[in-house]
Amino acid sequence: MVTRPTSGPFSSNPFLLSRRILAIARERDVVTRSELIDATGAGKSIVVQRVGELVAAGLLRDGAKAASTGGRAPQGVTFNGTGALLVGVHVAASRIDVVITDYDGRRRSAGSVANDVTAGPAPTLEAVVAAVRAAIAGLPPGSPPVLGVGVGLPAPVDPEAGCMVAPPGMPEWDGVPVAALLGDALGLDVHVDNDVNATAVGELSLGQLAGHRDVVVVTVAAGIGAALLLDGRIHRGRHGAAGDIGHVALGDSRVACSCGRTGCLAASAGGVALAREAVALAREGRAPLLAPLLDDAEPPELDVLARALALGDPGVGALVRRAGERIGRVLAFVAGIVNPSLVVLTGELGTSEVLAGAVRSTLLGNAPVLAGRDLLVRTSRLGAASGALGAALLAGDEILTADRIRRWVESGRSGFVVEDDAA
Repeated sequence: MVTRPTSGPFSSNPFLLSRRILAIARERDVVTRSELIDATGAGKSIVVQRVGELVAAGLLRDGAKAASTGGRAPQGVTFNGTGALLVGVHVAASRIDVVITDYDGRRRSAGSVANDVTAGPAPTLEAVVAAVRAAIAGLPPGSPPVLGVGVGLPAPVDPEAGCMVAPPGMPEWDGVPVAALLGDALGLDVHVDNDVNATAVGELSLGQLAGHRDVVVVTVAAGIGAALLLDGRIHRGRHGAAGDIGHVALGDSRVACSCGRTGCLAASAGGVALAREAVALAREGRAPLLAPLLDDAEPPELDVLARALALGDPGVGALVRRAGERIGRVLAFVAGIVNPSLVVLTGELGTSEVLAGAVRSTLLGNAPVLAGRDLLVRTSRLGAASGALGAALLAGDEILTADRIRRWVESGRSGFVVEDDAA
């Protein structure tokens, strides 16, 4: 028999408390029942009952030693992060990254396939479905169940509607129910979010943002975007457009942007724009180390540009340095509003120290003095995997609904149960 709280925020559904307990356990290495009582505000008996149910269902593990405050260390519970798998997908401009991970962020498999997102929703979603199916089929026998899929998309996203919202340069994607279409094709829960938000969660999950609660994560790839982590949580804004710095117009530029406006940051400092300029420099003999790397692709892939930059090409270096200065100017305004303690640069070009150095000096030189005090600017150490990993973990949060927890607890089975098994 399920005991229902008689009052408080969990009284309408007793499994809302179970969901909150799981969320707290995911945030901490070990949590005691006393700490759960304090954190939830629920009564001792109902918390103990909910914890017992979650342990019996295999969603929590009992018996872990919590930190001692003197005397014998109390026993606590931990989230069973290895008991289920999640699929993460990062849809970038020219590729699709796929990762399978558990809730603890341990990757079981990873891969990437080429894709042109501007070709439209149909071919891209077909490629995502094929890549996800292949990744799941490659899991060894006896693997934990796959509970759902998270997808990072390169535009503002409405996570509740499961679609992109007014994606710059990609009008055919506007309002397409990506989550519903993929969910129907895969037979799994699918959650979508902005790809830079997903990248920020990936960075956070692997400890790259340890010690920081207010962070700006900036991706410099084909375009430019940012994620705002405020007090440890992703801030999306009213329309999901928070952090869309690539389409902030700069007054000193009249370059046409894919969004239909002129002067946007991405139009002068994004990877596509830099690649076109770099080709022109190579043809003029001003990018001597890039020229031998070029093929017939127009513009070249960003990894070609990154290779030329790593080789020390003077023309490419000057372009990237100028782009970093422009990005730094915009981030100086962001710093004055958000007051982060850390800025992390990601993406094919964002991890270049040439660009990072220009961003760092311009940002710190133009931000308000107090906002710039002790502000760190560093590059990601995770590479492309953080976007897909973060998308998976974002989906993991959404999957742990009160109704699904109820079905798991009432199934009488131990461990995470896929829907077909629980029926």
